[in-house]
Amino acid sequence: MIKFKRFPIGFWNYYPPGFKFCEKEILRWSACGITLTISPHFNPNKTDKEHFIKMLDFCHEQGIQLIIHDERASLRTYQENKENYRAIFQGALDDFGSHPAVVGFMIGDEPFGDTIIPCAEICAIQREMAPNLMPYINFLPYYCLNKSNSFTQFKTFEQWIDDFARDSKVPALSYDCYVQMNPETKYIQEFYDNLYNFSQASKRNDKFLFNIALSVGHFRYRVPNEDELRWQFNASIVNGVNGMIWFTFYTPVRSNNYRGGPIDEFGDETETYRALSRIHKKFHRDYADIVNNSRHIKTFSCGNDYGVYPSVTAIESEVAELGLCEFVSANKTNGLLGVFEDGNGEKFVMLFNNDYGQSDLFKITVSPKVKKVWRVYGEDKIDFEKHHWDAFFTRDEKAVTASIYLAPGQIEIFKLEY
Repeated sequence: MIKFKRFPIGFWNYYPPGFKFCEKEILRWSACGITLTISPHFNPNKTDKEHFIKMLDFCHEQGIQLIIHDERASLRTYQENKENYRAIFQGALDDFGSHPAVVGFMIGDEPFGDTIIPCAEICAIQREMAPNLMPYINFLPYYCLNKSNSFTQFKTFEQWIDDFARDSKVPALSYDCYVQMNPETKYIQEFYDNLYNFSQASKRNDKFLFNIALSVGHFRYRVPNEDELRWQFNASIVNGVNGMIWFTFYTPVRSNNYRGGPIDEFGDETETYRALSRIHKKFHRDYADIVNNSRHIKTFSCGNDYGVYPSVTAIESEVAELGLCEFVSANKTNGLLGVFEDGNGEKFVMLFNNDYGQSDLFKITVSPKVKKVWRVYGEDKIDFEKHHWDAFFTRDEKAVTASIYLAPGQIEIFKLEY
């Protein structure tokens, strides 16, 4: 699987017509915790290449990497100029392929049916011509692809995605899902169907996984508040997603009922921007390096399992050595517990409050053979038995329990020492 130096956080780069990406604008990206994002669209016949390269230079100075949205790399160019695609794409490589801020090129968004094979062919070509770069393509949500129909070339989702991963040689999978911000809570099930099935596909095929979550209100989707943004972000993390991309950073101008994106239609920062900045900064400070260098093993549930998560009481042998006995919340709030393995081969657990509106006390119970419960964040490793502040810890001959209050969508990491 590919790796990035910093955990990738970015956005789908729709922006106002004629918008110029000056240094001040890129500093806004950096201040919001953006580390890897999609570039503005580049058309070799219209875009100022010198200005575009200056943007790449300044992004590199700020530690921001980019997936280049270059017309010459796209599905449309391939469809219109299949025989000349290699020569056309070579022009994009010559212009940007060796720039230190560039990690790859965007091919397209939400392909299905007859466009799948061309997309796979493009990915394979790009991997052959630039093996150090990442072809990027974003898929429709699972609920559009979970039936054998024309969308999936009459294959099951598993057959379809596995075939694409093999034939395209693409190093990363990506998908979007926004239904979780519909008024009806029933759509939370579809959100988790997406997370589970794409994460399983990425594991089967050893692929990096991007999830595109919602940061702008439109259609029937509400403008997510800070708790809902945190919940979308950390639900992805506890399920093993490797990189997050938001739709979108700039609120589309005069486009139906789009509203409340991080940057509004007048170019001003909104509460969404400030909320995302806090969420991203906390994640970078406390968890990003740990997660970025770890492998997700399995996720368990307390409360609603959405048909895909076992409870800790049904824990499997692959994580049984952790001695986990119970995972519950005081007021029956839904929770998830992710099991990960870090770069040193040590396992840790991630607790997640799976509610975007309610705080609660979450408790794990483990075997009494556990000598230490470490609360881990950033470079700090705190003995939770000695320093749990407003949380709770108990130990007796039967069990060790660690309890902690979690805000909506909050995560905490614990390591167990035997």
